[in-house]
Amino acid sequence: MRTGHRAALPVPAPKVPGRGAYDPADHTVAEVLAYVAEHPDQRQAVQDAETAGKARTTLLGALGELG
Repeated sequence: MRTGHRAALPVPAPKVPGRGAYDPADHTVAEVLAYVAEHPDQRQAVQDAETAGKARTTLLGALGELG
């Protein structure tokens, strides 16, 4: 057992009231943008989940423009 070494813990996906967690990694860029258009209060949570996950530059850029 090595000491002083810690593995990075995954960041949980944002919770969507009544729907569980929305994971942008499970959706296309177009689907994520449509979701955020319908749930603008979730934009930051979705952006954080995308940054911690696939980190698709096209999606992160589009989400940043919405903020």
